[in-house]
Amino acid sequence: MPIDPIQNLAIPSPLTNYSDAISGTTVAFYIVYIWRALIFIGGLLVLVYFIQGAFEWIGANGEASKITTARNKMTGAITGFIVLISVFAILSFIEGIFGLNILRPSLPSATDSSFTSGAASGARPLIPAGAIHKL
Repeated sequence: MPIDPIQNLAIPSPLTNYSDAISGTTVAFYIVYIWRALIFIGGLLVLVYFIQGAFEWIGANGEASKITTARNKMTGAITGFIVLISVFAILSFIEGIFGLNILRPSLPSATDSSFTSGAASGARPLIPAGAIHKL
């Protein structure tokens, strides 16, 4: 009598397919989910840090040192926001140049139709005939 694996219902279905786990597809999805979670947490921290700096500025009562501290916090939050935006811009640039879907991974298999359809449609093969010789 085989034992069924324990399955967490909170995990999305692309992460619970055990045949995909063997092929490595699951690892790519884990990386994407972790990436999205980190970006979300980073965005929340930027917002909280900025609001905290704003409240400190309001509560400074004209004291120059407290205003400087609050301004530095708000500047740090804006810098963090710029870093998050530039990470997305860099990834979009890389996706556009290389034609990759970095944040939407799909790993091709040897039986994927995209590999065979090019040769069947008369497209020029990547490796010219005769380039690979038998030893």
